[in-house]
Amino acid sequence: MKRVQPFTKRSYPRTPSNGFDDDKVDIVYCDLSDYSDSSVPGSPSTETSKPLLGNWASRSPAVHRLPSAERAKPRPRPTRRLAIALACGAFILVALGRMRPDSPTTKGLRTARCRLTGGRLGCPADVFGEWRFKEQNGELFYPAVPADPFAYSISPASPPHPIHHLIREAEDAWAAKVARQSKTLEQAVAEYERRYKQRPPRGFDAWFAFAQANDVQLLDEYDSIHERIEPFAGLSPETLRERSAMLQGAPGAEDVWLHQHTVTIHVSEKGTKLEAEGPMREVNHRADQVLALLEDFAHLLPDLNITITGHDLPWIVISGEQQEMYRKAAREKTYLDDISTHIENWDLDGWQLACPPDSPIRRAPRLSPLSQPAESSKSFVGLDHVGAMDVCHFPNNRILHGFTAWEGPRPGVLFPLFSFSTSSLNSDLLLPPLEQYERGVTNDVSWSDKTFDKALWRGTTTGGDLVAPLPRKFSQRIRLAKLPSLTGETTLPLAAHDKPDHFGPVSEITATIADLADEYLDVMFAGSPAQCGDEKMCAALAREFDFDGYMPDSTQYQYKYLIDVDGNGWSGRFHRYVPLKLDYSDLLPIMAFFRGAPEDGRGNHNHLAEKIATQGKEWAESHWRWVDMQAYLFRTLLEYARIMNRDESYTNYDLGTSD
Repeated sequence: MKRVQPFTKRSYPRTPSNGFDDDKVDIVYCDLSDYSDSSVPGSPSTETSKPLLGNWASRSPAVHRLPSAERAKPRPRPTRRLAIALACGAFILVALGRMRPDSPTTKGLRTARCRLTGGRLGCPADVFGEWRFKEQNGELFYPAVPADPFAYSISPASPPHPIHHLIREAEDAWAAKVARQSKTLEQAVAEYERRYKQRPPRGFDAWFAFAQANDVQLLDEYDSIHERIEPFAGLSPETLRERSAMLQGAPGAEDVWLHQHTVTIHVSEKGTKLEAEGPMREVNHRADQVLALLEDFAHLLPDLNITITGHDLPWIVISGEQQEMYRKAAREKTYLDDISTHIENWDLDGWQLACPPDSPIRRAPRLSPLSQPAESSKSFVGLDHVGAMDVCHFPNNRILHGFTAWEGPRPGVLFPLFSFSTSSLNSDLLLPPLEQYERGVTNDVSWSDKTFDKALWRGTTTGGDLVAPLPRKFSQRIRLAKLPSLTGETTLPLAAHDKPDHFGPVSEITATIADLADEYLDVMFAGSPAQCGDEKMCAALAREFDFDGYMPDSTQYQYKYLIDVDGNGWSGRFHRYVPLKLDYSDLLPIMAFFRGAPEDGRGNHNHLAEKIATQGKEWAESHWRWVDMQAYLFRTLLEYARIMNRDESYTNYDLGTSD
């Protein structure tokens, strides 16, 4: 294995300038479907013992000059000074022993000590309370700066590595989410009304009983369903039923091309009859998967039909203006005309129009073959993973993903179509896919027995139109496969001074990208060029990249780290994972944190990587079960039945209304 030498090492300034599968760590590049139903916690607390330490600092000879008369007084003898110092020290120790542990003075003295010792054993758990990381649009920037740089005259200890902060914040947010879940139907109804400002749909009580009987853990976390359903509530049931019939190929709607990509599932005769029909019925097994999920609770649903697409990708796009109008109408319990709300604007491309009217992408230039990605920043993905992927806020990043690296479809009318993946730019209703669920994990090995300490990726040349110039150059899989051959150097933060009982200062290493990639990564295309448009393009890809053969699961299980990169569709989810930025600028820093220094592993955090991998596996076993997907689909269909069957009172399909 190639040694990475020489390294340039240096420490961050002590006072910095202001300016997350099986038993592996999943390093998730990006996924276009919804990520989190909870809000993003705020920044760390900045409460400090300012008065105490500030007063102590103000009496330091370095910052406080005595009056001239006092300066002229004779200096005390050394023995007298020692006695005074010992007496003062004894007084402080006695006082601390008698003080309440939660008193401001005690906290202040502890904080002062911990600032000087860098968070050693016995210090408060919130080591980051004295530091502030800049967080913006889902990204966390480093290094940290003092939360209050003017409170003390002494320099604080160096800040710990930002990944420590991200892990702590994520664990706290998850624990808070689990703790606040409803335990009774009454609590669940109250929480629903608090979040969505309306009554739950009829059948919610049956759904709650089903979810509780099957030990569904997160009974309140379905914000994504409401987010998807709400725009449809701004249309009348008659309009929605007309649109649904068009998707199903009703007479007179033969020119609706989307019908050719659909299957319609019918639930009738009080759930005893389940059928599927449509052009894509025999193309794949996805309609059968939905029918299988329905079997255990269909008798609890009203008669309905849903139209799904059997493809990987979502189809429905409306403008940001339409989104706002539909949501406003839904909240005001009024209906809009679906046709009259469509506004065309040829000054903007399709994806620009799909974003909110006030988003940065509306002010950005349209894509061209000369478009370039934004310059990388020293940051990691924060808790708001969805925000970090939002091309509406990061318009220069749209060329980094094959899904958005083109002008996008023109916005149209709002069709009630169900898809197996969606994005913040699409308005499809979301279904749970089963492909990766059906693929079990067998013969995995324990973390300590895994052979390879590298991040593994194997995949095909999918995920973008490789005939188009921008996806050919910048799409997610192309860039990852190119990474090991990049030229130039990079500098990474390294937590080489961490100890079991405290976080140490962060240093840096500088090396060539190629050498670091050789130590940290094992990434290649697999098979042969695919979806490359024509023979000429496929041949060009074969010349440019090395293609590995098929890698069996048994070999993959020998790696501790797996990189998950979007192809044509979605990725399976774990609660515990390490998110990656769209531009991969944090991939090597992440590996440096978990693997340690490339030449000898100094500063590795193998125990944290094992913890993330183990908890990811445990989460899948307790939260990604058959019944969890049934609970999601059950609740989605109750919401769908309500918007398709409202009367003029707008409440006839609410919980508690008469049948």
